[in-house]
Amino acid sequence: MQEFNSDLIRPVPDEPEEPKKRRRWPIFLGIFLVVLAGLFWYLSSQTTLLDGVVRSLRYLGKDGSERITFETYGTTAYALVGDDLAVASRSGVTLFSDSGETIGHQQAELSAPALLGGQNAVLVYDIGGSFYGVMDTNGKMRFQGASSGRIYDADLTEAGGAAVLSSASDARAVVEVFDKNGALLYRRTSKTSYLNACALSPDGSWLAVATLGQEDIAFASGAKLYRTDAEEEQVSLSFGGQTIFDLKFLGNGTVCAVGSRSVSFFDTAGSLLGEYSLESADLLGCAFGSGFVALTVDSHEAGSRYQLLSLSTDGSIRASCALQEASVHLSAAGDYLSVLTAQGLRVYDSALAQKGSREGSLMKAFVRRDGTALLVAVDEAEVYIP
Repeated sequence: MQEFNSDLIRPVPDEPEEPKKRRRWPIFLGIFLVVLAGLFWYLSSQTTLLDGVVRSLRYLGKDGSERITFETYGTTAYALVGDDLAVASRSGVTLFSDSGETIGHQQAELSAPALLGGQNAVLVYDIGGSFYGVMDTNGKMRFQGASSGRIYDADLTEAGGAAVLSSASDARAVVEVFDKNGALLYRRTSKTSYLNACALSPDGSWLAVATLGQEDIAFASGAKLYRTDAEEEQVSLSFGGQTIFDLKFLGNGTVCAVGSRSVSFFDTAGSLLGEYSLESADLLGCAFGSGFVALTVDSHEAGSRYQLLSLSTDGSIRASCALQEASVHLSAAGDYLSVLTAQGLRVYDSALAQKGSREGSLMKAFVRRDGTALLVAVDEAEVYIP
């Protein structure tokens, strides 16, 4: 029998590791792509860092040379409707695309036209007159009507519903709320206080009105909140001896009251969320963006007289910067705002980082959600692309 020799035994080598490593790289690539997609989503939706790239792709081949031309008669109002421009004068309202095409026109007799634009519709009304109506983005009137008294103010919901505040023969004021088809949903008559401003929540479930009255024989202003499906008054607030110029819902649960002495934020439970004092400055302009309020003020101080402010919804200053001269128009949309002065236009994000500028004399400038702007002159408008 042959003797067994252990020296002849050779271990079988293990399977090379390289194929296993090769099978891992698709996993690493998948993880990398997921992280990259998440980073892209965050930068594009939560910041403005990639907006310049997005604008370059969206407006590829466009140099902003297209013109919107129109004729105006007497007092003229302008508003941004989505990315388009509405122009109203004494003869009615016209909606133009940003390439200059006429989308639609509605004839109306307007002594002092006012426009309030949204993403899906525009509200046109006659201050001191009786006409009101809502036009959609196709240039068609969804509904129109005539108030029984002189119109003081109006507001528009995201769905295209509207509130119209006017005088009344049997009361000091009346406010009516309509759905997107023009059906009357709610009517509130004020017999004890004058009303000078109104606002609807985005879903139309809440109505806010600014009041003018007296407290202990002294002038006092305030605000009242109502649910549009209930008769009872929900909240009443006092703002002392200042005038409330404007009310605006910042979402369905937060209201901003812009007054002569302060900008106040409160919720639908009546709790004050914050306040920015204007005691040492004059308010020049106000505009509402996504989660912030933009202000231009005159502090009457040498060297830093004119200021641009971005406020959070708790009344705190998010950012501020000095302006060389007084603003003539302030606009906000999404995370952007624009300031127009006699010298030209400046476009900022809500943190007041400057994103673009344009020199020249203009009447209005409306910033859009992507950071571009519609620049309005006497009888024409054009798109500005930073």
